[in-house]
Amino acid sequence: DLLSYPADIVLPYCSGLRMDKLGVGRQGQVVRVVPSIRCLERALLYGVRKLHLGSRVETAIDGTKVINGVSYDAVIVATEAKSVPKIVKNCATAFSKIAYHPSTIYIHTDESFMPPNKKDWKCWNVEMSSGRKEPQLTFWLNEFYPDAKFDGNFFQTWAPIKMPEKEKIIQRSDFERVVHSNDARSYIADINKEQGKNGIYYAGSYCVYGMGLLEQALISGKEAADVVLNDIKGSIPSKKTSSPLKALVIGAGPSGLVTAKYLLESTEPAYHVTIVESSSNIGGSFINKAYDNCRLVSSKYLTAFSDYRMPEDSVICPDHPSAPQYVSHLESYADQFGLRKHIQFGCTVVSVKDANNSDAVKGDVDSNGYKVQYENPENQIIAEEYDVVAVCSGLHNTPYVPQIFIPSSSDTKSGIPHNFKGQIIHSSQYKDSSIFANKRVLVLGCGETAMDIAHRAITNPQTKSVALSVRRGFLSIPHNLAKDRPLDVFITNLFEHAYEHPWVHALQLRWVLSSIFIRLFLLLTGSSWGFNQWAVQTTPVARGYHIINKSHAAMGHLNVPIKRQSLWGRFWMWVYNEGNLRPMQSFHKTQVEDVDVDGVTVRFVDGRTYKADLIILATGYKQSFPFLDGNIRNEMQRENMRANNDDHACKGDTSSYGLEEDYLPSEHFIVCKTRPRLSFIGFVRPNVGAIPPMSELQVMWWLERMRGKVNMLTKSGPPSYMVLGQKYSYGVDYGNYMHRVAEDFDAAPTLSTLVKSSHPFRALYTYCIGQSMISLFRLQGPYESEKCWSVVTDELWRTCVRRGLVENCGLLFMTWLSLLMNVTACTLECLWCLFTLKRPKFFVRY
Repeated sequence: DLLSYPADIVLPYCSGLRMDKLGVGRQGQVVRVVPSIRCLERALLYGVRKLHLGSRVETAIDGTKVINGVSYDAVIVATEAKSVPKIVKNCATAFSKIAYHPSTIYIHTDESFMPPNKKDWKCWNVEMSSGRKEPQLTFWLNEFYPDAKFDGNFFQTWAPIKMPEKEKIIQRSDFERVVHSNDARSYIADINKEQGKNGIYYAGSYCVYGMGLLEQALISGKEAADVVLNDIKGSIPSKKTSSPLKALVIGAGPSGLVTAKYLLESTEPAYHVTIVESSSNIGGSFINKAYDNCRLVSSKYLTAFSDYRMPEDSVICPDHPSAPQYVSHLESYADQFGLRKHIQFGCTVVSVKDANNSDAVKGDVDSNGYKVQYENPENQIIAEEYDVVAVCSGLHNTPYVPQIFIPSSSDTKSGIPHNFKGQIIHSSQYKDSSIFANKRVLVLGCGETAMDIAHRAITNPQTKSVALSVRRGFLSIPHNLAKDRPLDVFITNLFEHAYEHPWVHALQLRWVLSSIFIRLFLLLTGSSWGFNQWAVQTTPVARGYHIINKSHAAMGHLNVPIKRQSLWGRFWMWVYNEGNLRPMQSFHKTQVEDVDVDGVTVRFVDGRTYKADLIILATGYKQSFPFLDGNIRNEMQRENMRANNDDHACKGDTSSYGLEEDYLPSEHFIVCKTRPRLSFIGFVRPNVGAIPPMSELQVMWWLERMRGKVNMLTKSGPPSYMVLGQKYSYGVDYGNYMHRVAEDFDAAPTLSTLVKSSHPFRALYTYCIGQSMISLFRLQGPYESEKCWSVVTDELWRTCVRRGLVENCGLLFMTWLSLLMNVTACTLECLWCLFTLKRPKFFVRY
């Protein structure tokens, strides 16, 4: 950092770069980029498609603008002024008039360059000497970097009057900079007259009058870019074959934003995009359903979009960002890609139905698009027709309330809502822990929100008591196994989601192997039901069966009543320092039956009771699309049941939970076979993963599906990526789902693709021994991105390394065992094919 140019010099230029999202703060006497110039570098390089390093312009540029065999619409020459005549044919003579001045910079520890009294030391100190035209500037680097733990005082001196003491010099740098003298304005005016001639533009500190420093160079770069955009606007032939199609995106959460971004970037066809959002903000559930200290349980490495990452520095952005931090990231994403101007806030969709399907093609019933009605903030009903519609309203939109808690419509005034004297709310209404003051709290539910709320209640000293009621139990593993070790990065791709023999997959051998190691690992906590989980357990504890509950903070409190019952339990209480935790009562494998006449005693079906003043229904949400036309919903239901042999419909498990949910589409939960233009983005629940990156992959798949360029695997029965424990009919194994969807349009990375990387070992290791990060699915196929190659070999590689040596060795060992299983399966298949005279298939899609 000491050798980097002081970042605050360029901040005046950066006002439009949303630098507040990258970590800029005022500390001491300066405004600086945190933690260093690297944040600024990432911002400036964002969106650069190709960066050719070590590449020279072989022949001088003329009006044809052909450089090294490639023709360009515009060329910006951003070299030193004295290099321009060598690069541009017949350039203006003004470039030869620019003067340069040699300068020297020392980084040193010589305190004689500062005022004698330390009280007079400033962030920067200026000293003049007789006979010199330029001042000596000395920067006190300790003030520039207040977080750094320097061993003494460090300085940077420009144009030194004297040389620092030799033993105190850290580094000397000599360079030349542009000098703007009195006649500089005339040649700058001449250069600006040359801007745009023959499509050639110029950028550099010599183009803007001033000190000739980095700030002038950056200002000139921005001005040159503005001129280029203005000049070529409308002059480049459009690639569109017809007028843009109209697209409607319902929802401005992460799924809606990434959908709109890809629609806007599409050119074949192009889309005119409208986003309708019922609230007044970007963020969806992350702002509408957020509560006190709400934090993501998926890591930033997994949750971030492929080409717009969250800051890697944990000081700026922790591994698991808070809800406000993530919403800020989404706002920055919307601004970066120009999405905000497409959003209509305060608009609620009323109906979506076929525009006119009287002449629709058979098997393609929505070829004429959809007629949509929505209510605007002025309560006016707006009717529009759209060619395509993307439903991105989110999984957490319609709260599910068990029937027993719904007030009866009869006049008997019976049941819990009438008998209970306290307060009953759904978890979607919870905002902060002040609601628990002087209350006995009963939380119903076993999801992460239920555990979050229970923890906030039990840690509020004003809460009288807390109990948690769950019907079936859950598998609890914390989202962070240790500092800098998020749970969701400890999953591998090779031989688990990719290059897995169909026999190994059919027998779920990889999951069986993982389950053995998981149970052994969990024994280190005294229980193999979950990580330090002694209460509200579920069965079986096996990989691939459950949506893991990663909100673990309340688990210790739930353990206390059970651990106190045995010497073994008290030993583990001592190990995990749980002796001072307030106990939380649990009602496991039962459910609320009624409320006694006293209005506070809640009775359970197993006969137990609990006195409560507040009941919080953390019972989740159900899929409900009331705006969809009845014919569309019925059609989705029929197709879904046909596709899944009538026994695995993509709707709620009505036999177990009594949910009456709307059906989801049959093709990867994205579209129905006969309605490719009506998509549902983000309606999947991963076991260990995140929905935003899944939404991004779904959008890519959807666009290719509408272009007729997906190659779906034809098979009967449920897809191979479904979790085995079917609590949610849309619950999927994250990595398996990502690979199966990506395979449909050739986006799943192959080993042959990865070895072509400039860092082949990093790319191979990050993919094979790493998680299914979304950036990996843009290394090949129709959405290949140079930016994503950089993400994979830099950020995601470092994420794998940070897991630790022991952990990486363990994952390599698991991969080696999986290799043996797959080699054995291939060998057995060869023997079987020799016996049956058939051709072996080895690794095929499943």
